[in-house]
Amino acid sequence: MQLIKFFKYGWMMSIACACAHRHDEQSSQQQPKQEQPAQERPKPKTVSGPVIRDEDEKEFKVQSQPFDINGMHLQYQYSVKYVVSRDDPHEKVWIMDKKLIDLKRHAVVFNLWIENEDIRPVVNLADINNKKYSPANFDDVNFDGYKDLREACKPCSGPRDNIEFVYLFNRRTKRFKLWRLLWGVNLELDAKNKTVQSYTSGLNNGEFGFQEVKFGVGGVQLYRKQVTSEFLDKKNDAFKVIYEKYSGEKLLVHKKRIIKAEESYEPRDVIDEMTK
Repeated sequence: MQLIKFFKYGWMMSIACACAHRHDEQSSQQQPKQEQPAQERPKPKTVSGPVIRDEDEKEFKVQSQPFDINGMHLQYQYSVKYVVSRDDPHEKVWIMDKKLIDLKRHAVVFNLWIENEDIRPVVNLADINNKKYSPANFDDVNFDGYKDLREACKPCSGPRDNIEFVYLFNRRTKRFKLWRLLWGVNLELDAKNKTVQSYTSGLNNGEFGFQEVKFGVGGVQLYRKQVTSEFLDKKNDAFKVIYEKYSGEKLLVHKKRIIKAEESYEPRDVIDEMTK
């Protein structure tokens, strides 16, 4: 997939939004002349503290300790499954569902569904079960005075690094919403200049990309810079690199450069040169 399409059409939504289905197991009890109706298996139990695996339980729940940010009393709640591997079977789990609950309002303020098993997060159970959080664990990504969420997914196959997504806090709805404009491998926040940057490299055929968003007072977006690269053909080993700068939806700057195979270059240097 070309990186331009990678940015343009919101590929991250296939990672951040979907559902994990549960299938009820049925059991029957037999008597000499009468069959009992099938019974649903018990619902997954919520576990706090050390977890003991129940072989009949394919999916179970864990949760963090309650914590406070943005004037809310919150708790992470997970549905997980053990990973079948050569490691300790009690150690690693798939995250099937992850929610952030406002305990006072009994409301879900963040819901992460993972549909693609190839990139479904695998974590150590001890890293999420009964975990303690504080405001210091969260960043104000758009510099509006409220804490936001940063969620990373790492593919289970291939060498690709964590891909990070941002969920901005909406103070009116009191919920966290996926920010579609910016995501990447390395998110860098600059509080002094109120900018957030994302740099991605090592994609298909060596393609790379860059984004920068600058914010004003109250989290208002002032401009967005974007560099994308496209591998043209194997014969020439050439790249087409495009730089664009936007104010809202208005295009302010558009530059294009062709990099040939014989050229010696570093992606960072190309980005710095084109975004001057």
